[in-house]
Amino acid sequence: LFDLIKTVEIESQAMVKFGQAWIKREPQSVVGHIALANAYDQMAWEQRGGNSAASTSAAQMEGFQRNLELADKQLRDALRLSRHGEDLYIHSCLIDVGRGLNWPERKVRQHFDEAIRGSGALTAAPLRAYSGYILPRWHGKPGQWEQFAEESVERTRTSLGEGAYAYVYEGIVGHAGVETEVRCDWMRCKRAYEDLILRYPDDSEIIALYLSLASLRGDKDCIKNVLGRMESGKIMPHLDRRLANLQNKDLRAQFLP
Repeated sequence: LFDLIKTVEIESQAMVKFGQAWIKREPQSVVGHIALANAYDQMAWEQRGGNSAASTSAAQMEGFQRNLELADKQLRDALRLSRHGEDLYIHSCLIDVGRGLNWPERKVRQHFDEAIRGSGALTAAPLRAYSGYILPRWHGKPGQWEQFAEESVERTRTSLGEGAYAYVYEGIVGHAGVETEVRCDWMRCKRAYEDLILRYPDDSEIIALYLSLASLRGDKDCIKNVLGRMESGKIMPHLDRRLANLQNKDLRAQFLP
């Protein structure tokens, strides 16, 4: 449900109204507070736009900061009400809010560490969020995200193999684009996805992100290979094949006979 809240494409004003009505009806709802926080976060970035800070108007920056502060409040309410099952996601969202509000790295790192402490292992959401925060265009230094990727891989090698590198890569692409300020190792990223698939062969999100990034990189051989293994049932063997085919119908039409 948390991933759905984060990714669903709904007009931000409608999301805010929906979240406010939810909280009014169920003020103790952790998910309701998270939904409203994500609505404010979406509205903040829409108001700011994609320009550099120097090319963003004072009114845009004021609306950006105001809505991120509202998101921060809702997330802290969610954290206060949480019984710890949702903490990983809440702390990951707070990392994203902190990126926009220019929180010091020490404060953001505390949220990353809390996310990891709550989950017992490094997982996708905090890795994506923190790797975005430490990009040079935001609050990081040259080489910092690479060092973070190496540390994350070593920290989780027993459970994920190289898989943590894929999660960091997803954060880089989400916050900087495929080839903007950083150059990720795509061959290593593919090995990381293969390690994740080996451990989670039925995880459709991993497969979807793998295919999406391969498409962005123009790696046709990779796409054909992954789709072929899906077709044969080697990947996602327990997923309804009709659903899998529907989810990837455009790629299938392009790359499979």
